[in-house]
Amino acid sequence: MIDTDTWFKFAVWSVIILVLLLSGLLWLNTPELFEYFNMAFCAH
Repeated sequence: MIDTDTWFKFAVWSVIILVLLLSGLLWLNTPELFEYFNMAFCAH
């Protein structure tokens, strides 16, 4: 049986990696969308 702390860390890292991969794929497919989000969320 895996203890909860280890499982939680694994789950968090899995989610982070998934999000990074998905955002990377989206960015490769739609650079304009990424630029839009960049302008929307980053203070310029």
